[in-house]
Parts: sequence; C-alpha cells; structure tokens
Amino acid sequence: MQGSIRAVLERRSIAVAVIGATNREGSVGRAIFTNILEGGFQGILYPVNTRARSVMSLRTYPSTRDIPDDLDMAVVIVPAQLVLKVVCETADRGVSGVVVLLLQDLTRLEAKA
Repeated sequence: MQGSIRAVLERRSIAVAVIGATNREGSVGRAIFTNILEGGFQGILYPVNTRARSVMSLRTYPSTRDIPDDLDMAVVIVPAQLVLKVVCETADRGVSGVVVLLLQDLTRLEAKA
C-alpha cells in the first residue's frame, strides 16, 4: 500500500480532492486543507463541501462527481456515517488513493481518558 500512495504522490501533477474542506476556523477540515494549500503542494487541489461556495478563495464542489477533471487522490474528513458513501463516490470516479480521517471516534477516546 505504501508503494501505491508513493506512486500517486510522486507524479508531477496530481489532482487531490479534500472532502470536508471548510472555512470554519478551528476545524480539522480547515486545518488539513490549509496545510496542503500552504505547505508547498504542487498539484491541483479541489475543496469539496456541500454548503460552501468557496474555501479559502477556491471554488468548492458539492461532490467529487461534480469535479470536471480526473482525480488521483482524495482526503476524506467527514462524519463516520458518511464515510462509506463518500468513499464509494470516489471509487466510482476511479480515484486511485483515498485517505480517511475518522476524528469523531478520536474525540470519544480522548473524553474517556
């Protein structure tokens, strides 16, 4: 698996969708999107958000199905109950790499500690 992600990331120009990117300060979706955008990423970045028209001045798409270009990778930051639906949509698009962050469950673990 590590080799397949490396192959995607080593391409000269890759297209990555960040599903759950948001403008909401303090959110994980905002932090991940900001880190990718401002961290020197050289590919094409697509924020996916069903409600916002833009995230950090970039046009958003309500779903990966609405992105007009091919996608190489998706970062999924959505509530646990939506993960299967979102991953199936990205698979239908032919996305070759998906990273899923399930932060809701981590919050529960921290509360128990």
